[in-house]
Amino acid sequence: MRGASNCFIWDLPGANTPNNPAETYFEDKLLCAYDALLLVSGETFLESDLEVLKQAQRYGIPVALVRTKSDIHIYNMIYSEEIEPEAAERYCSLLNSYGTPVALRLLHMINEDVTSMCSW
Repeated sequence: MRGASNCFIWDLPGANTPNNPAETYFEDKLLCAYDALLLVSGETFLESDLEVLKQAQRYGIPVALVRTKSDIHIYNMIYSEEIEPEAAERYCSLLNSYGTPVALRLLHMINEDVTSMCSW
């Protein structure tokens, strides 16, 4: 990373799998030794993520949560008619006001014919 010569990022396997039980994940992966944690999820954050957050708080370790694929999630909600395109557009406009680049792509998707963009 440019300008961060002392910064290292490790990609660890997710918790709550047969080889990585949620109950002992924090200890097994020695997460208490890290200066900060970055939890990334393409779906909903799970109970195992909450457990990591609680343990990190106990050790005073800062945690950042990153939700990826939000644009796809909102698009799927529009396609399945769980949300009106106008409501999604208002949400994306709000995200845009914070400088969220994903919102620009999603606004374009909303303004297109939604059904023509799906291959299913």
